[in-house]
Amino acid sequence: MSIKAQGLAHVGIPCTDLNKSITFYQQFGFEVAARLEGWNGYNIAMIRSGNCTVELYQSLDAEERAGIAARADGHVDHIAVMVDDLDEMNRYCQEKGYEVVSNGIESMPIFAPASCRYFFITGPDGERLEFVEVKD
Repeated sequence: MSIKAQGLAHVGIPCTDLNKSITFYQQFGFEVAARLEGWNGYNIAMIRSGNCTVELYQSLDAEERAGIAARADGHVDHIAVMVDDLDEMNRYCQEKGYEVVSNGIESMPIFAPASCRYFFITGPDGERLEFVEVKD
């Protein structure tokens, strides 16, 4: 096959309140890279931090938004964001009152001998946000 994936373009997350979701992600360094209102029945924002892009989209249809709000896990299992100081990010999330939905800071040997540590919180619409630190 001559066609190859060149990298992750973005992760799409349906949301019930676009501004609330933008504000939530901004505290973790994301900035609005593009925004489109009322396009094909949706308000859309592309937010970016470094090379990590997330598409947040809110239906203009109240019934569709109610369906999104009723989901237990959203459409995406999780988004993983690399950080350079996991302990500091963990402290910040605790100060903000975000519930850590992992067993605190966990680790796995996937990049051994480098360490890989991580923890999860949930976003405004139930999406899981993972913070990851990999160190040699």
